Amino acid sequence: MHVMNCIRYEKDGIKMSDVYIIGTLSRPDAIKEAALYYLNLGYSVAMVRSCPNMEKENLIIECFNKIDNCMFVVAVPHEDGEYGDGTQYEIVYAKKIKKHVVKWIGNQN
Repeated sequence: MHVMNCIRYEKDGIKMSDVYIIGTLSRPDAIKEAALYYLNLGYSVAMVRSCPNMEKENLIIECFNKIDNCMFVVAVPHEDGEYGDGTQYEIVYAKKIKKHVVKWIGNQN
């Protein structure tokens, strides 16, 4: 997992985005579709992507920092509509710090 950014602003030197896309890395096309959907609505977007050379602890810290520094989170589930353990942890963390979490079901347009 790694984060791709389209950052709109910084706060106290920390890059922030309106939307942070999380979810299963087995659905990169759905993650990209969600990111493009929100970009087209005018939001700045950060999203997860595969980064096999980065240490897992650093990936987790980076993910939680992105959750801290976004307006809301969009979660992409597995094809069956369920979330994996990692995504569930991220959703719980986001809700704990009062971030709104949206379940991505695809672009319905």
